[in-house]
Amino acid sequence: MTTQPIKIEKSPRRRLFLPTLILANFTIWTISTLFGLVLVDIAAAFHVTVGTASQIPGIARLLGILVGVLMSMLSIRFRNKSLFIGGLAIFTLGAFGIYWSSSFTLMTVFYAVNGAGAVIVGIMAWALIGEFLSLEKRGGAAGWWLSMAYVEAIIAAPVMSYIAVMAGWRSVVMGFIFPLSVACVVLCYVFIPSKPNQEQITANVERPTTTSYLKAFRSVLLDKSAVACLVNNMLVWAQMQIFVVFMISFFRLQFSMSLGIAGLVTMAGGIIGASVTIIGGRFVNRVGRKTLGVFPALIGSAMAISFTFMPNMWASVAVMFVGSIFGGLSWPGLYSLSLEQVPGFKGTMMSFNSTFKSIGVVLGITIGGIVLNLYNNNFQALSLILGGLGVGAAIVLFAFAKDPCKTKPQS
Repeated sequence: MTTQPIKIEKSPRRRLFLPTLILANFTIWTISTLFGLVLVDIAAAFHVTVGTASQIPGIARLLGILVGVLMSMLSIRFRNKSLFIGGLAIFTLGAFGIYWSSSFTLMTVFYAVNGAGAVIVGIMAWALIGEFLSLEKRGGAAGWWLSMAYVEAIIAAPVMSYIAVMAGWRSVVMGFIFPLSVACVVLCYVFIPSKPNQEQITANVERPTTTSYLKAFRSVLLDKSAVACLVNNMLVWAQMQIFVVFMISFFRLQFSMSLGIAGLVTMAGGIIGASVTIIGGRFVNRVGRKTLGVFPALIGSAMAISFTFMPNMWASVAVMFVGSIFGGLSWPGLYSLSLEQVPGFKGTMMSFNSTFKSIGVVLGITIGGIVLNLYNNNFQALSLILGGLGVGAAIVLFAFAKDPCKTKPQS
């Protein structure tokens, strides 16, 4: 199996490959942002506690674990673009179902469907980046791709907050997220390349067999450095739930922050995170993937612990912003390091990376729900536990991961 990147034709249509890919990441983050903003309202709508409602993404991620394992095989057999578009379609179907959900059970089911689509899109986007871009360009692409998690919050959070206040959270799904998802499916179908150059097609023909599947799995799971990256990803995403799921609820319950202010805080955090993530992508080749992934992440984890202990709302928000700066710097390093671990099986590696991410999300949300329910919404205990997992993630990466690109030319 060749590891050479495939050059994209320099046509205007092909130049929109990366922007269209980035738009897809913007789209799949919309449901998570909405959930974080209106978690309190969703709990009220279905007559459950905030701690119980917070488990919806965790339950959805259980399906994401299975999807990640399945994609580790499907990514060998099917074209990356076909799987990518299929994931977007599933995401769109899930959003439609969320709007019509009449019970907590249905909400959970369709959120899981939506999340499964997002998992597929995330996996295959990394496979497409590895397939079509040269090594020297992947770090920058990683920065832009990852920045969309923040850019989406900048643009979408205030819009969704306004719609939610005016017409309820369901109107956000049908009036904003669903049409955006449909448009993204169409644009990705048009602008993402379907095939490599003809000479590459001839060189890459390899019928998947049981042996090739086993070879891919062994290449990932028996490599100490690759496994360290997977464990790091799991622990990092467990920590991230303090920001993704619980942060706004903390501000609303602890400091009586309004939904409008919450939207503005989310937007401001997104501006900071997006900027530093793009900057981090530009430093991947200069600083090194491992270095960039370890040291900023340690500081970000300290901020994840500290922001719930601040004496007032704005001090807490400020510390959270500092955490966004250092966390955002680390993301391009972390994901670029994972992408380069097993050059011959990038799709399989990133599929397992997504599986471990899903495990981390489940871990973080489960811990969060248990702590909030047992200790009367004690967010300080929650941040200590999840922030500690982030510190552990950096230690694992520092001790066991290797940067395979340090000895390779950056081109």
